[in-house]
This record gives sequence, structure tokens and C-alpha cells, in this order.
Amino acid sequence: MPRTWKIGAMDVHGHSPKTQLVGCSIVLNKGAYSFVGPEPNFKVESTVPRTATGPADPPFLFPMFTSKLNGIVSRKWYIRVVDIGPLIEKADGCWSNTGDPGEGCEKAFRSRPTPGGPFGDPDVWTTQAGVGTGVQPEEDEAVAASAKM
Repeated sequence: MPRTWKIGAMDVHGHSPKTQLVGCSIVLNKGAYSFVGPEPNFKVESTVPRTATGPADPPFLFPMFTSKLNGIVSRKWYIRVVDIGPLIEKADGCWSNTGDPGEGCEKAFRSRPTPGGPFGDPDVWTTQAGVGTGVQPEEDEAVAASAKM
């Protein structure tokens, strides 16, 4: 059974293209993480394959992809995951349209004075696991098939 972390409207911060991330998800299926576009298509936009020992360890960067996601303008997307895991309820990271958010992303999360407090980098996202995404079994299979590529 895939594990899904969905980005909600209150979970993304930063510059104006941030709204394009609303409704997108990160899906862990058969040991690979996929960045999946919003409803109704749930298109797999990028995948970090499993390692020899299991899912990739954070922090990691999804391979850059170009997509409209939840908007009308196609953009390059660089999605960095700082914290995530099969048993973690929340996931978080940074996003950019110009290049890998890099170490500044991790520092932004590690330097928050309190959990959920202000970020050093404005282009950030968080998710909650198990939030209903409406993903159907056929979409789960598509995610799994894409992860094998």
C-alpha cells in the first residue's frame, strides 16, 4: 500500500508560483519516492528510485521536471525533501523554479526556533501523511510502474 503525503493550501510558502504546488503529493510506493501532480490526473512528475537497502534517505532532490502542476504556466520545478520516511507523519522541504534550493533549504528547517515556526527560506512546503488524496488503485499502479523507470 503506498504512503502519501499531500501538500495543502496552508502548507506551502514563498513566491507566487507556490499555489501550483497545492494538491501535489509525495508518494512512497515499493521503496521509491515520487512527486505526483494534483487531482484529477495524479501524474507522476519525478521519481527518486529506491536504493539497494530501501527508500532514499533525506535530504534528497527530485530530478528537475517541467510542469504546470496546479497552474496554467509550465515551470521548471526543483523539489528538495528535508524530512520524510515510511514512519514519519509529516514531510517537509523546499522548492525553487531556478535551481536546487541546496543546503540553505536544510538550514531553514534545522534553524527554526520552534517546530512550525518561521523559516529562513521563504520557498518551503510541508505535508501531512495519510490525508485523503483520492488516489485510486490504478493510480497507485501507475506510480509504481513509473518508479521502476
